[in-house]
Amino acid sequence: MNEHRPIYILILLLVSLSLSNCRSTTTIVEPGWIYIGKSKAGHLRERDVINVHTQDLLTALRVYVTEKNVVITSMKVHLINGDILQPAIESTIPAGETSRVINLAADGRQLRYVEFRYRSEGSIFQKRGVVQVIGKRYNPNGAY
Repeated sequence: MNEHRPIYILILLLVSLSLSNCRSTTTIVEPGWIYIGKSKAGHLRERDVINVHTQDLLTALRVYVTEKNVVITSMKVHLINGDILQPAIESTIPAGETSRVINLAADGRQLRYVEFRYRSEGSIFQKRGVVQVIGKRYNPNGAY
């Protein structure tokens, strides 16, 4: 068994490396920002919710689109205290682009979920757009 151990370790390493490359989309999160979640936009008008699984206070959001252009008709940010924010957002975000920074509050807000009404551009036989949301953590020291 011990004589085959290096081979087993090599096989395990190769399998883990090949599985780590199976992700179709990559989000590059800037320092101070955290990944919130993602959703695929269908080609018909639809409503999707991205749940927020962090209790961090967030001061801003940004929407990142990959795969296909996405037409966003509305975005609602539901806060933990029950308030709902409806920021103005670009109607079409091209694939590979981000939205503008959507400021929430200087002292941070805790989010419950983000609701979108959107659709992917193009034919139903083409790829669907992937919408990813990132949030900027509140920094009480004021440094960005």
